[in-house]
Amino acid sequence: MGFIKSNWISLLAILISISTFFTFFIRIEPFTITNGAMIGVVIGLMGVCATIMVATQVFHLRFTEERFKAIAKKETNILKYHSDTNIIKTLYRVETLSMLDLANKKMWHEFVKTTTILIGYLEDLKDNVRASQLNQSLTDIDNECAFYDILDDKDRTEFRQNIIKLSRLLNDPSDLLTRFSRQIHPSIYDQNKDYERNSHQNAKSL
Repeated sequence: MGFIKSNWISLLAILISISTFFTFFIRIEPFTITNGAMIGVVIGLMGVCATIMVATQVFHLRFTEERFKAIAKKETNILKYHSDTNIIKTLYRVETLSMLDLANKKMWHEFVKTTTILIGYLEDLKDNVRASQLNQSLTDIDNECAFYDILDDKDRTEFRQNIIKLSRLLNDPSDLLTRFSRQIHPSIYDQNKDYERNSHQNAKSL
């Protein structure tokens, strides 16, 4: 239906030409085929052929235009995707430097907020290589500063949600989930074990 509405003029021209050709044979009285009649038939056929050729060209141009529009739209979307991806990668690098700086300054609330931004970028990029690098950075920072144990409840909840999102981008998130699902930093566990061992030894010596 949409095709007919868009090309009704060409279709009408074809219909008129064909109708004109066939009405040539409709006569009230008998007729004989003469040279003039043959010329009329030939001219009628030429008119029909010309109309069909013009209509074909119009249809072809229309289909070609639609195809070019589809190709142009596809290429535009590809360019837009690459442009957006490059922008996100640049922002990710900037926020990574910011995260490391905040860790050095031990500004853990801002550190968690920056981590949220970074993981949001990773979800857009779906980049497991950068996700692995971020995983290693968080592990190194936690080993050095044990920041997870000193986060307040709100920041810790937000950070845990970030860890769950990050784990979905990793091939093997088991170490990450194990580390940040704990309540006490491993170094504190070791200190407690040493304290208990020394206490038992002192008790035995007494």
